[in-house]
Amino acid sequence: MTRRIFNDNHGRSKYDVSSAGSHVRPQPSHRKEVPYYERNRTPMGQLQARSVHSKATKMFSQYDTSAIQPKKGPGKKIAGIVIAVVVVILVVLVATGVIGPFASPTKTGIVAGQNVEVKIPTGSSTSDISKLLYDNDVIDNEGNFKRVVSSHNADSSLKPGTYELTTLMDIDELVDTLVSGPDFYGTRLTIPEGLTVSETASIVESTLGISATDFVNAANSASTYAADYPFLSGVYNNSLEGYLFPKTYDVPDGATADSVIRMMLDQFQTELKQAGISTEGGKGVTLSEIVNVASMIQKETADTDEMSDVASVIYNRLNSGMALQIDATVVYALGSSYTGGSVTYDDLQIDSPYNTYKNTGLPAGPICSPGADALKAAANPSSTNYLYYLVTDSSTGKHSFFDNYDAFLAAKGSRQ
Repeated sequence: MTRRIFNDNHGRSKYDVSSAGSHVRPQPSHRKEVPYYERNRTPMGQLQARSVHSKATKMFSQYDTSAIQPKKGPGKKIAGIVIAVVVVILVVLVATGVIGPFASPTKTGIVAGQNVEVKIPTGSSTSDISKLLYDNDVIDNEGNFKRVVSSHNADSSLKPGTYELTTLMDIDELVDTLVSGPDFYGTRLTIPEGLTVSETASIVESTLGISATDFVNAANSASTYAADYPFLSGVYNNSLEGYLFPKTYDVPDGATADSVIRMMLDQFQTELKQAGISTEGGKGVTLSEIVNVASMIQKETADTDEMSDVASVIYNRLNSGMALQIDATVVYALGSSYTGGSVTYDDLQIDSPYNTYKNTGLPAGPICSPGADALKAAANPSSTNYLYYLVTDSSTGKHSFFDNYDAFLAAKGSRQ
């Protein structure tokens, strides 16, 4: 180890500094120390002090002091540990439903493994079902059940019916059971999207044996349902057209036209809630207008990815005072006289409040029962300047969209 020594003004060693960066150590001195302030009282003393200070500064700068580190206290380390523990606790609390979007109280004192029958009505939401299960001691915490349902992406897959369950069931097993559906004694009824009341009645009759005439008569008496379903008040022509939600239903034995219709109206309400659509409408449109627009979207395209663009065309044309000119509304107006194929010029002349070639604005009412995707698109249209669309891929039915008539005509001409 090299030692460097620099002297005081009288040639005597004063400090010993190691080149390895060790601490400065005072060396013994036999000379009486004179306070610094006394030595600096004369001009010569001040000059000598400045000289010593300059030499010391220059020599000290030659040493590597990188190894000299301030001593770290325990504060930062402890703070890091505390933060990590808090994060872990929060994650556990959210995961177990104590806090967060699924937070809810836990019921105690439940005896596990007891048989219990639970009836889940048609149209029940996940929240409705979780409350039923909680009230019947099948689960002890609604939040945990909702969290598992969400993780299974099963909110719209929980099936109504009567279940034989047990108290404090394993939640994953419970969700699987509700997705599979109950042991069922009845008939499964499937209503596709885009059907009219009349078409729905025909399927109900062929599947359940319920008279199509009875079903149509009940569906054309919307006012009898308005007390239980207020959103039906004032619907056009007192008809449930557009509100009988298309879905697969498990219909119990002994069902009637009235009970089947109520199943469909319950499901309509559930679908609105899950889509975030208020029965009061929103964004400047009423619920009846949303259903009306959705019914046209459902007829115009089967491609869910372009439904919001079709919706934007409809709203843009309405705002511009243009006729919608949607063929499906003319087909609906023609009713049983429509024989299929493309709409003809003569067809366009029909005098009907549903004819969107002769009338501006929306048709008088919905023209079919739209599905959930069409309802969502009608409530949340794309923000575009589109005014026209045209099928440009006949194999898929996919459309191209245009914001000016010349581009539309050019695309139409290339298709002919």
